[in-house]
Amino acid sequence: MQTLFDALGGSEGIGRIVNTFYGKVKNDPLLSPIFPEDLTETARKQYMFLCQFFGGPPLYSEEFGSPMLRARHIHFPITPSRAERWLKLMSEAFDEEGVDPLTKELAFLRLTKTAHHMTNTPEPEAHEPHSTPSPSTLTNAPSNAVRTFKTLNFLGERSSAGNDRNG
Repeated sequence: MQTLFDALGGSEGIGRIVNTFYGKVKNDPLLSPIFPEDLTETARKQYMFLCQFFGGPPLYSEEFGSPMLRARHIHFPITPSRAERWLKLMSEAFDEEGVDPLTKELAFLRLTKTAHHMTNTPEPEAHEPHSTPSPSTLTNAPSNAVRTFKTLNFLGERSSAGNDRNG
């Protein structure tokens, strides 16, 4: 049974996506302020989490316990525009690493829900919206993609990664 982890190229594929993504984060004016200057440990944790989240080995839980994503990120001001920017940069990383469009679409069904779940801070009053794609442009998967997702068990049912008490 193939998982989304497998479709993304396993550990190596996810590693490349994470490295490309954090290369973008470090220079992003909206996201970089909430990340440490040295992204080495952050990228390592993201890699471990995504492997588990997409149905691969439970690397994150083995080292850190349950992901409890909201609880672990609550002290970072994650606004809706930051969640959208995170999705935009991750989308660019998937594209740059040559992830096939259907696999990307299926991955973003999960990533978009998680990114929105992480939002914990409203936009400042004077904030001008940033031009990032809406979640619907990344996640309006046709019904056949959703059926494929379920049929191929891309839900990664071997893992409970990302399933915390808040959602």
